[in-house]
Amino acid sequence: MSCAIEEFTRTLVPDFKNLNKEEIDANHFEMLKEGAPTVSQKAVLVGWSILWKSPRRPQYFSAMLRELTKRAKAKYAQSERPVNVTFHIYRSLRDQQHNMAVAHIDWLDTEKEGLDAVKEVFEWAPIRVRSGYDNDESRRYIAGKTATAQEFVLCIQSIGRLLDGFTATILQNDANYGRTPWGKELTLALECADRAWNEMPQAPTELALVEKFISNYLTALEENRWMRDPDSNITQAQREKWYPDNMGALTGYYLAWQLLLKTAGWTV
Repeated sequence: MSCAIEEFTRTLVPDFKNLNKEEIDANHFEMLKEGAPTVSQKAVLVGWSILWKSPRRPQYFSAMLRELTKRAKAKYAQSERPVNVTFHIYRSLRDQQHNMAVAHIDWLDTEKEGLDAVKEVFEWAPIRVRSGYDNDESRRYIAGKTATAQEFVLCIQSIGRLLDGFTATILQNDANYGRTPWGKELTLALECADRAWNEMPQAPTELALVEKFISNYLTALEENRWMRDPDSNITQAQREKWYPDNMGALTGYYLAWQLLLKTAGWTV
């Protein structure tokens, strides 16, 4: 009976060989992000983030996994080392935004090295499925902390104007590596802005890019304060090497949040 059931359910699984990429992306799964490979002495490590769209049934999960391993095998066929690909499986963009995967699948191509040789490095080879946490409680918590798009736009406008004010002051005092303009008053204002940002609600999915932009903007300002502080644990050579890049980043961030909101369809 189990064989008959398995054979029946197998017929319900889509044959991805007969589907083009657009059909697979629209109805079954979509690649969200392909991480850059990390090369170690014995293996290459890489992560793929996947949005799983088909019904949450074992046969659809298996079909997706077969297609993913097929793609990974083709992509890394020329690698001289074993490639460990971890597929992070998400059910929604919001889950991916908050790193709430339903499963993590570790896979290794054992055809080149042989299973025994690969197992010396990865005991679980060739495949391991690790369940994600029960995300229902996390989803409820995040939903309670997530602002509407209109609410979050008001947050962005408030914090964005503050950060632009700091940057304008910095750009006007670009000639000095010392504490100027980071006196006590401006440093305290930056700390208050950072605290206010951390206490703001979560961004809705459609504004996640703007949220990340503001976080990076704050980091660049804090790095500028650190590099201009003569008491920082940093050499003058390091200052002169890193400072131009930081100023270039701040110049790019300045007023750019407004463009991001306009691109998303909001009036600034």
